[in-house]
Formats: sequence, structure tokens, C-alpha cells
Amino acid sequence: MKNQLLLNLKKGMAWLSSLIFIFLLVCCAPDELELIPSYDQMVDEFEEVSDLPELNDPDPDIDDPNYEPLNTPVLLSNLLKEIVAFSDDDSPISEFSKSKLRDLNSKLKEKGLKSGTLSEIDMDFLTYLMNPDNSIDPELDVLLTELFELPDLKASLPEILQYGELTTPEAISDYISSSKIGTGKEGLRQLDSDLYAICAEKANRAFQHRLEALTEQLVEQEDQINDNYLRRAYDAEERLIERNVLVHELLKEQLVEYQVIINKILNAARKAVLAGDLDLQEDLLAYGLIYATNIRLQMAGWFLSSISYNHVFYELEINSITILREDRIAAVKQYYLEGVEMAEEILARAIRVYCHNQGSGS
Repeated sequence: MKNQLLLNLKKGMAWLSSLIFIFLLVCCAPDELELIPSYDQMVDEFEEVSDLPELNDPDPDIDDPNYEPLNTPVLLSNLLKEIVAFSDDDSPISEFSKSKLRDLNSKLKEKGLKSGTLSEIDMDFLTYLMNPDNSIDPELDVLLTELFELPDLKASLPEILQYGELTTPEAISDYISSSKIGTGKEGLRQLDSDLYAICAEKANRAFQHRLEALTEQLVEQEDQINDNYLRRAYDAEERLIERNVLVHELLKEQLVEYQVIINKILNAARKAVLAGDLDLQEDLLAYGLIYATNIRLQMAGWFLSSISYNHVFYELEINSITILREDRIAAVKQYYLEGVEMAEEILARAIRVYCHNQGSGS
């Protein structure tokens, strides 16, 4: 009986203690909560993290090639001057120049020029020969090529630009695409308080919301930079095609200019016939053949040099826009990481200031 009484007494005391604890909790909690800043104020602090700056990705300036004109061959200029004067004004060709013409004709024959070839030379023949786009008789091609390899026949060729090896910029390391981004929970004491848990959850939710906005802006700006790069690369390729077409047009224009000289050489040969000097006529026709070949070789060199020139511009342009893309993506990522770092600091401060004392009573 006595034991039963003691057991009932203990149960009553436990029940009374619970009532007293609940009473104290209800009476004291409102006063403590009034001292804790509101959740809305905590969430608003994440608005201090600015959006990424507006993307600044202007197109770079484009430099166009400046093609070198093909000049009149230096070695033949004095001789050519006398031939033109004879064609235009009947000014006699000097004996020295005649001997030079005879020497050139002899070299052609020594190389195996077929008899009768010179008699076939006319404006159409030489105009066709001058153009490096046109194929010629293989035997004649070999003969003329070997002729211009003679050390004492140094017909001046156009200066072909020597670009050397393109300097390839050092590989630019890709900016770390997946940087370690903390959640703001590292190192925080895990408290059992429900109030702390609710506060920390709201803080982390606000942090994640701001992080998602920054990440969306990052992806959008990276996509825009990559789209700009692809457009610029396409435009650069289009410019390369257009420049190569332009080089071909310039080639044809220069050939037209040299047709005037060819016509004067042939006219001089016709005048030599009228003067009864058939040897001079043959030598002038031989000179016309050599001169047209000289132009053919020069124009081929000029054309290939100019095409190479275009490719250098293209490669440098691609290199330039690639560096721009990498630099601008790196800049955008830097802004992003700075924003994330600031958001993490706000999260840590929010946990410390707003959530630390909630539910701990101290």
C-alpha cells in the first residue's frame, strides 16, 4: 500500500514539473523571440549580392591585307624601254640591246625550242601564256622553266612576302569551369533547436535562390560569348573567301596591264619586218616569249604569296577572337565567383547573427 502511494506521488510530481516547464516556456519565449531579427530581414541581406555586370563583348577591329603590286622587271626594263620606244616612235634599238636580244634568242634555241614556235607567237599566244591559271604545252613549260634557272638570266621576280612561322600564342588554360562552391554549412555547429533549424533552412534557401540567379546569368553570358565567337569565326572564313576572290580579280587586272607591253613588243617585231630586219623580228618574238614567261612566273609567285597573305590574316584573326572569347569568359566567371563568395559570407553571417541563439536560451 505504501509503495503504491509513493508511485502515485512520483507520477504527480512529474506531471506537475511538466506543467511548470510548459508554463515557463510559454511565458518567456515571446520576450526572447522579440530580440531576434526577422527572417525577412535576413533574406533581404542576400540582395546585397549584385547581378553580374552587363556583358561587354564588342567585335574587334578587322585589318584588311594590303596587296603588293607587281612591278615591271628590273633586269629587262632598260631593254624594254628601247623596244617600246621603237614601237611607239621608231627610235632605233641600240646595238647593245640588239646583242642582248640575240643572246636571249640563242639561249631559247640551246634549250631546245622547236623550230616554228616563234612563228606561232601572236597576241593570243602570249596573253594565254602570261596567265598562270592556264596550262601550257608540257615540253614548252619545262623548256621555259629551265631557261629561267640559268644563273645569267636573272629575270626579276616580284618580291614574295616572307611571313615566317606564325607565332602561336601560348595555350590559354581554360578557366576552372567547376570551382568548389560551398553551401555555407561547413563548420557550423549542429544544434538540436527547431528554431535554429528553421532559421538555417531559410538562410540556405535564400542563398541557393541567389546562387541559382547568378548561375543562370553566368550560363547566359557564356552562351552569348560563344555565339559571338562562332559568328566571328564564320565571318572570318567568309572574308578569307572574298579576299581570295579579290586576289584572283587583281591578278586578271594586272595581266590586262601587261598585255599593253606585250602588244608593244609584237608591234616592234612587225616594224622590224617592215624595216627588212627579219633577224631582229625573230629576236623580238623570242623576247616576247621570254617576257610573257617572266610575267607568268611572277604572277604565279604574286598570286601564291597573296593567297598565303590572306591565310595569315585569317589565322591571326581566329587566334585573336579565340583569345577574346577565353578572356571574356574568364572575366564573367570571375564576377560570378566574386558574387558567390559574397553570398557565402552573407550566409555565414546570417547563420551566426540570426540563427545562432535561436532555441539555445543563451
